Amino acid sequence: MKFRKKAVVITAITFEELIEYGKNNGGNIVNGMPWSFNYNGHPVTHENDECYLIPTLEGTMRFTPEDMLITGFNGEIYPCKKEIFTKTYDAAEKDVAQNPVIENNFKYHSPKSGQPEKYTAIREKAKELAYLIAELCPSSRESSVAMTNLETAVMWANAAIARNE
Repeated sequence: MKFRKKAVVITAITFEELIEYGKNNGGNIVNGMPWSFNYNGHPVTHENDECYLIPTLEGTMRFTPEDMLITGFNGEIYPCKKEIFTKTYDAAEKDVAQNPVIENNFKYHSPKSGQPEKYTAIREKAKELAYLIAELCPSSRESSVAMTNLETAVMWANAAIARNE
């Protein structure tokens, strides 16, 4: 069976760009090199002037001047040899630039600790109101719209929790 890699736009930087990033973003500078700093929320540490240690999903990996540092679809980072990188990736067109708001709004947000309880509390209160609307309002287009808007309000409230906590 054969598989094709899904088209995903990633970002990648060179070793030199990571050094500049570290210098400009609070890196602890030792002998002119950023020694330790955070890159996209991940701690990067200096092993020597030709190598940084990168925490990846598979464990700590070395990032050298012969590599590209890739930021994956879910924010994970990992080094990739430039030779493999050029065989695997093409430059994305300029109009495909990622918009952080769009990226956040259209990605899956797995529930964090405490969020499922919030979702349930919102749904339970909305259900109480739904029963009240069903009891007090005559069956009509207007009551149907009220129910639809109540469902919409619950979905947006849950999205607010998922996207912004």
